[in-house]
Amino acid sequence: MRKVIITFLMLGSMTIANAEGSTVNVGPIIEQLGASLPEIRKTITKRDQAPGPGMFTYWSRDKYQADLDETLDHAFQALIPDVYGPTREALKNFDAAIAHGKREISELKVRMLTAPNAAEGGSLVDRALRRSVPSGSREDLENQIATIETETAAVENAKSDLIEDFSRKLSREYGITIEPDQAKAALYQVNGASIVEAVLASSILLDVEVRLKEILALGIEPEVAKKYYGIAALNRLIILRMHERHIASYEQDWFPKLDRIEADNTAEMKGIKDTIGKATTDANVVVARANLAVRKKIADVVTRYRRILSDRHEVTLKAFDKADEDAEVALQTLKTLESASQLGTLYEESSAEFSALMQIKAPELLPLDDAATLEQFIDISDEMFGS
Repeated sequence: MRKVIITFLMLGSMTIANAEGSTVNVGPIIEQLGASLPEIRKTITKRDQAPGPGMFTYWSRDKYQADLDETLDHAFQALIPDVYGPTREALKNFDAAIAHGKREISELKVRMLTAPNAAEGGSLVDRALRRSVPSGSREDLENQIATIETETAAVENAKSDLIEDFSRKLSREYGITIEPDQAKAALYQVNGASIVEAVLASSILLDVEVRLKEILALGIEPEVAKKYYGIAALNRLIILRMHERHIASYEQDWFPKLDRIEADNTAEMKGIKDTIGKATTDANVVVARANLAVRKKIADVVTRYRRILSDRHEVTLKAFDKADEDAEVALQTLKTLESASQLGTLYEESSAEFSALMQIKAPELLPLDDAATLEQFIDISDEMFGS
């Protein structure tokens, strides 16, 4: 047990230490976005000119859209530092170690029921080695339990430190204020990764736009400025794609998994009710009703979890509509700029109006909930992650 817990403590310490070195530098991000812009612009042009899906048309509008989505996914993933994943993995490792320790303690307590006292002498080896607490005695088992409890408490402390470090990192390096309870909620909720990714991406993209404004304020040549307006438009597409990915997670992953959990629980409730109806002893009726009561509580938790996800899904759909509108305006502006930049005078006259593109803000993202009801949802989240 001690080796298991110490191993997880080391894992947690490594995660915390590795997280410290990460910083956001928007310069390389702008260069990366700029490098991908020509290919994305070409794909958008081909998509707009392509025919709709047809039996004999491979390169249809949908095919180009799929290529564009793949490119935007790659750009989105390149933007996001890997903060959430390692932290959640370390957190689950800590939870596994704590659960392991509790199981070990339970097993030792069972053994204590039949263990001899130290005064009874112990084995021949114990006597030969003059052990004051013979191996396997009640006192020996009590010592083992005390040791595991101490080590488990150390894991609990390391777990708390990990969550607090995650919270501090988001605040210090990305300007995102999040309390430890909120961080814990995000790390345990099934949609926590998407929320944190969205918040990080928006924070980084808005930092990129601050730099873009500074660049465009330098009075650079139209052909050069067009590139940076294009990067601003690309930001809109990434934000739109981020919302599409989030919505797809709800509709293709989380809701179906929750449906399966609910269906399984409903089937078990029906079986328990049938058992109550045909039970031949009062004792079996009492136990079956207790099982049914637990199943009803599970159904209630599932219902409340679904309500949380449904509310967030609805907010994300509305945010998607706003992001879609912003992306459409951004692309129209970029196309207009490309035409106007060929006529220097027209470009100069219109540049003030074009700068409005830089005023578009990312849609309001979903807030991170507090952890008030978190404990009741952890098991369901784990089930949905694992299924």
